[in-house]
Amino acid sequence: MFKPLEIKRQLKTDFCYGCSIASAAEQFVGEPCEESYSFAMAKKVSGQSLKQWGVPPKAALLAAVEYGVLPKKHSPYSIATHNRDFLADWKNWQDLEKYTVRPWKSFHRVYNISQELQTTSVIAGLFWQGQWTGEYLEPVPTPHKFEPHEVRIIGEKGNYWVIQNSKGKDGIQYLNKDIKIDHTYALSPLPWSNLLSELIAKYL
Repeated sequence: MFKPLEIKRQLKTDFCYGCSIASAAEQFVGEPCEESYSFAMAKKVSGQSLKQWGVPPKAALLAAVEYGVLPKKHSPYSIATHNRDFLADWKNWQDLEKYTVRPWKSFHRVYNISQELQTTSVIAGLFWQGQWTGEYLEPVPTPHKFEPHEVRIIGEKGNYWVIQNSKGKDGIQYLNKDIKIDHTYALSPLPWSNLLSELIAKYL
């Protein structure tokens, strides 16, 4: 299992992708990374309005490859000290680019989570349910698709995926494997094997 260096708290923001990317980076960087920076770069890549809630998965992954991550020791901003709209604006982070680290050169879809966990953690998207308030997350009889949410899968325990969450009681929870996951990706320090694999990863 990949033990997190710190538990991220997105609080009242939509920074779950930033939290997942920054947490995944810590496995390679070896120190806590700033989730707000990762979210802001995803906003830059997406071209979305800063006011629009959330970011597309591919935008967050492309931003992680292109702009890297920012170690927290170099970040003057945080969710605890600045408001959401300021943190989401990539222009506020431009002067800090010299401190960024680029641990990844590509990303890919994950079709076998257990196999991927042999070498790295997995970023997963699912629809968060209001009933999921405890340590163990179980299937809901009539699930609702009202809140897309990203988590980092860091291991497995029997019929559960061990997830690092950016909300919840202690940040580590157990997701029943019977729960449908919308998408799974992994970032890699290796380049895309060829142009076709890069195009498939980015656009399909």
